[in-house]
Amino acid sequence: MPAELVFSNGASVKVIATVQDVADALGAEDATLDTTRFAGFRGDEAVGAERVLVSLGALAYALEISGP
Repeated sequence: MPAELVFSNGASVKVIATVQDVADALGAEDATLDTTRFAGFRGDEAVGAERVLVSLGALAYALEISGP
């Protein structure tokens, strides 16, 4: 499932990466997460938009986006 990433300044972005992908990147001490912005669902499939690089140092928390 896609995730909504919320930053310490209150901004957020919805991405195709899962919460587990974010946890893995944090566990590996990566500085950024290379993913795709979440555009919505086409049926049960998550659809991506443009590529985004997320700074994990500013990340406050991540929430799973449930399907339609």
